Order: sequence, then C-alpha cells, then structure tokens
Amino acid sequence: VDECLALSEGLFQITNEPFDINAVFEQAEFVVCHAGMGMVNRALYHGCPMLVIPTQLEQINTSIRLVDMQVAVSVNNSDTESDVERKVSLLFRDSQYSKRAQEFSANNQFLTPQSALSVVADLCEDLLD
Repeated sequence: VDECLALSEGLFQITNEPFDINAVFEQAEFVVCHAGMGMVNRALYHGCPMLVIPTQLEQINTSIRLVDMQVAVSVNNSDTESDVERKVSLLFRDSQYSKRAQEFSANNQFLTPQSALSVVADLCEDLLD
C-alpha cells in the first residue's frame, strides 16, 4: 500500500483496491494497460486512447491492431528509453489518437457486453439447430 501511495501523483493513481472502472473512464484522458481484452474494450467503449505495454502473445496481437486503428501507441521490449519517451509524447501531443478513439466509441456504442452475449447466444443456438 505504501508503494502504491509513493508512486501515485496527482491524477495518476496506483491502487491495489477494487474501484469502479466506469467512473474512472468517465474522467480518463488516456489509458495505460497491457492490452488485455477487458481493459481495451472498456477504453474503446469510452473513447480513451491507450498506451499499451503488451506482455503476452494475445496482447501483442491486440496492440498491433490498436496501433493500426490509430487509437494506441505500443511500447515493446526492444524499445529504447528514447523510443518510449517519443511514443508517450506522440500519444499526448497528437490529438489524432483521441479523435480516433472517440470516433470508434461513437460508431460502436451499440456494442455492449450484453449485446455481445446475445450475439454469442444466438450463434450457439444456430449451431444447435
């Protein structure tokens, strides 16, 4: 807990306690994550651009797609310190990332977790028929 407090500063908070992620997204301008599907889905739903730091194969594949969509920058193991600084600066300075993330959100608001479950259920039903 003391380490979390020591690393937290201003609006950048680190916690090991549960919190309402939707409330956080209402205030967030950017998201830093590993490109896990849950966090990526919530960030895109709320129109938040991302700095992704993938650590597993599926996260790497997701990060490639996010970069292609221009809603994220990705930090890789091979990046130097100056590469990381350049990528972070690009995300914060280039409004294109926020614009693209907000456009994605606006165009896909109908894609909720509930609607996704409904689609999966319909597909399963079709397979069983």
